[in-house]
Amino acid sequence: MTNEPLHFSRSPLTEAVIEIRVTPTSTVDLAQLATLHDAERDRYPTMEAYHEHSASIVFDEQRTAPTVTQEHIGYQFVSADSLQLVRVTETSFTCIRLAPYETWSIFAAEARRWWLRYREAVQPASIDRVAVRYINRFIFPNPVIDLENYFRVLPQIADDLPQQLGALHVRLALQIPDIGATLLLTQASTAAPSDSEVSFILDIDIFREQDIPADEAGLWEYLEILRHKKNEIFVKSITAKTQELIR
Repeated sequence: MTNEPLHFSRSPLTEAVIEIRVTPTSTVDLAQLATLHDAERDRYPTMEAYHEHSASIVFDEQRTAPTVTQEHIGYQFVSADSLQLVRVTETSFTCIRLAPYETWSIFAAEARRWWLRYREAVQPASIDRVAVRYINRFIFPNPVIDLENYFRVLPQIADDLPQQLGALHVRLALQIPDIGATLLLTQASTAAPSDSEVSFILDIDIFREQDIPADEAGLWEYLEILRHKKNEIFVKSITAKTQELIR
């Protein structure tokens, strides 16, 4: 594993996420979560309600009726430039940076600043999950004749099946024993900006759900470990040709 900074001048990164899930010591109401905005109004002027959506299907003799409900479970605070988002619920803290991404040190410092305020307000009894997730979008000229020229993680199609790929969605759940984490690696085709281009998502989500350091130093040192592993996986998931395209 290398600890060298990973930098590409034409970075495909669209969204970086740090997430920490907790079990609170006691019930946390929405009013308590809303107070986190009080000291941040200048830098994060927008506070939005954050909802959890659920769907169900009701069967009766006359018809089958889908029902969608939503529950107000927290808030999302949006920075003045709309590039930084902080989402808080009773059981989760999420910090999101949208493109253009700056550096991990800047992103992590802002996430940690918010986390300390969230931790003080919620007083978690335990930390149940930590995750670092980076979503990348690649755009290539159309047609892409062979995806093997661009990616190293691909579905294997049997020779006696049709070979022309119309869409792609691959999701792998892989264990990473050396750091006690799990990787969710998703690769999918997505809408391209124009007919002369094709676009693919590479979503790297690394998380841990047990034996998470409870002290501040240990927690953020482990998030740093997840970040370095993310860099390693990113480089190993794309070819040298793709690296040159984004360098």
